[in-house]
Amino acid sequence: MLESTDPDAIVDMGRKIEMHMPSDCPGMIMRKRLLELFRQHGEEEQPAQ
Repeated sequence: MLESTDPDAIVDMGRKIEMHMPSDCPGMIMRKRLLELFRQHGEEEQPAQ
């Protein structure tokens, strides 16, 4: 399972690229806080092309 996971995880979940399930909640909280931290410092996510 992990071998097929893209290591470049989407931080901004507002883009609605991924589907989520209840067990994803801790990771979603972490991504939300990371995105807030980026924005506090004038940064934006730079997704892979």
